[in-house]
Amino acid sequence: MDVNRYNKLNGSFLNNNFSTEKIAAYIPTPTDNDYKNAYIYRYFAQKSNDTNSYIYEIESKSVGSIELKFYTIVKVKWRLIGNAEQIKQSNFNSIKLHLKKIPLLYLYLPNLLQFATPN
Repeated sequence: MDVNRYNKLNGSFLNNNFSTEKIAAYIPTPTDNDYKNAYIYRYFAQKSNDTNSYIYEIESKSVGSIELKFYTIVKVKWRLIGNAEQIKQSNFNSIKLHLKKIPLLYLYLPNLLQFATPN
């Protein structure tokens, strides 16, 4: 095969820009209403084809806009109110529920009392 012909045919493929959507990291700020409800929902995304890739916390409104075929997304119920041991256990259990989808989620959330107001 002629090298110039190969480069011409292959060049159109190489010039395509394949990229995935940039994900904006998010840190939730629980409201007074969230504390009245005693919990919030937190959303996390990770590339579907790489369980060692970075884990992003995202806003709930971003969930629908993220390309689901490229990312695994989980919704974690995060406890805010109770005694410290109850909060830790509850948040640990919430994380455990999602370890099949995002195995290293527990490393992203080491502080089980984050946002908590222990009684």
